Amino acid sequence: MQAPDQLATIGEQGKRLDLYPSVVDGKYRSRKNGLYILLIGIFLGLPWVRIGGEPAVLFDLATRKFSLFGILFWAHDAPLLFLVIGSLFMTIFFLTAVWGRFWCGWACPQTVFIDAVFRRIERWVEGDSVTRRRRDALPWDTDKITRKSLKWMLFLICALIITHSFLAYFMGTERLAEMIRSSPSENWGTFLFMAFSTGIILFNFGWFREQFCLILCPYGRLQGVLMDTRTLLVGYDSSRGEPRRSKEGDCVDCKKCVQVCPTGIDIRNGTQFECIACAACIDACDSVMLKLKKPTGLVGYRTESGLGATPFRTRPILYFFILGILITTLGYLLITRKPVSITIIRNASLPYEKVGTEEDTRVKNSFHVDLHNQGFAPLRLSYRTDSPSVEVQMGSNSTLDGNSILLPVGAIVRLPLEVRFSPSTLSMGHGKLSMTFDAVPMGSNPKLEQWTLTQEVPLVGPLR
Repeated sequence: MQAPDQLATIGEQGKRLDLYPSVVDGKYRSRKNGLYILLIGIFLGLPWVRIGGEPAVLFDLATRKFSLFGILFWAHDAPLLFLVIGSLFMTIFFLTAVWGRFWCGWACPQTVFIDAVFRRIERWVEGDSVTRRRRDALPWDTDKITRKSLKWMLFLICALIITHSFLAYFMGTERLAEMIRSSPSENWGTFLFMAFSTGIILFNFGWFREQFCLILCPYGRLQGVLMDTRTLLVGYDSSRGEPRRSKEGDCVDCKKCVQVCPTGIDIRNGTQFECIACAACIDACDSVMLKLKKPTGLVGYRTESGLGATPFRTRPILYFFILGILITTLGYLLITRKPVSITIIRNASLPYEKVGTEEDTRVKNSFHVDLHNQGFAPLRLSYRTDSPSVEVQMGSNSTLDGNSILLPVGAIVRLPLEVRFSPSTLSMGHGKLSMTFDAVPMGSNPKLEQWTLTQEVPLVGPLR
C-alpha cells in the first residue's frame, strides 16, 4: 500500500517508477471519449474556420493582430485582451471552486492528447498494460526494438501534426502551407521553433506525461487555494468501510482503482494533489461493485463536507461576480468600439503660423492625423467640418471636397492636417473645430454599414 505522503511515481531509491495504467469501460469513459473527439476536432479544425474573411482564432505576433471569433484586436487593444484573458482565468477559477479539477481530467490538452492519442497508439503497438510491463522488463531484442521504433515514429507524426496545428493559430493556415512547401532555410526562425516545439511535445506526451502534472503544472498547485470542503472532487466513501481497516466493508482491495489511475495514486488514501479527477477509478470501482452485486458509488464524485457542491457560497459567488464585471466591461467596450481609430496630434514644433496678406491674414494650425483600420474590411474615409469659414486640408491630394481616404485592412496611416481660419474666429469664442469622419466598408452598401466619428481640433492663434 502506498504511503499517504509518498508520490506514487517515486520508488524507494528516489527514481521514477513507470506507470502502466489499464483501460476500463464505464459511463464516464464513454463520455470522455466523445468529449475527446470533439476537443481534438476543434483544435485541428478551428484554424481553418473563417469569420468575416479572417481566421476564427489568430494570434499574429508579427503584425500584432489578434482575431477572436469575428473580433479583431490590435496591439493597442491590450486592455481588451486583458479582459478576455482575465475572463478565461476567472471562468477556470469559478469552475474549479464548484467542480474541482474537471479541466485537468476532462479537457486539458495534456490529458486529452495523452489519453486519446498517445496511449491508444501505445496499446495498439505494444499491447495492454500487463503486456507492456512484461515486455519492458525483458532484454532488448528484435521484437522490442521494432515495436519501440514503430511507437515513437507514430508519436513523432502525431507531435508534428499537433505542432503545425498549433502554429496555424499564430500565422494562419495559408502562410503555414507556404512555409511547409518552401525550404527551411527561407524561414529558419519558424522552422527551429517548430522543431523545438515538436521535441517538447514528443518528450512530454511520449515519456514525461504525469510528471508534468505533478511537477510543472501550476494549476495543480493552485487547486488548494481555489477549492474548499464543498468543492466537487473524486473521493472514496470511507463510511462504507474496507477490509484494510475492519472485517466489514464493500472494498475488496482489488486495487483496480490504482491500476487505472494515470498518476498512480490510491484514491482510498483521501484527497491528493496528484488526482486530476479523470473518473477512471470511479468506472473501475463501479465495474467491480456490479460484479459483486453491491451498490456502486464507493468511489465517486463527492465533497469533503458531504453537503454537496453548489455555486451558492461565498467563494464561487465572488469569482462569478468578478467574471460578470469582466464580461460586462468587455461587452460594453466591444459594442462601443469603432472599426477605425482616429487620433489628431498637434505639430509640436509650431503652435500656429500667420499666412496670407495684411488685408487677409489667416492663422494656420498644423496637426498629424493617425488613422488605423481596426476592422476586417478596407474602409473609405471621408471627413467634414461644422464650420464653413474654416479651411481644412489633409494630405497632399485629400481636401474637404476632394478624394476620400482609403484604408486597407490593418493599415496605419499618418497624414498632415492643416486648419486655416480668420483670427476673428477666436475672438468670437470658437476655440475648437469639430471634424466628423464617415467610414464606409468598401464594397458594402453604405446604407447598411457606416460609422461616424467626431473629433475635436483645438484652434490656437495670436488673438486668443
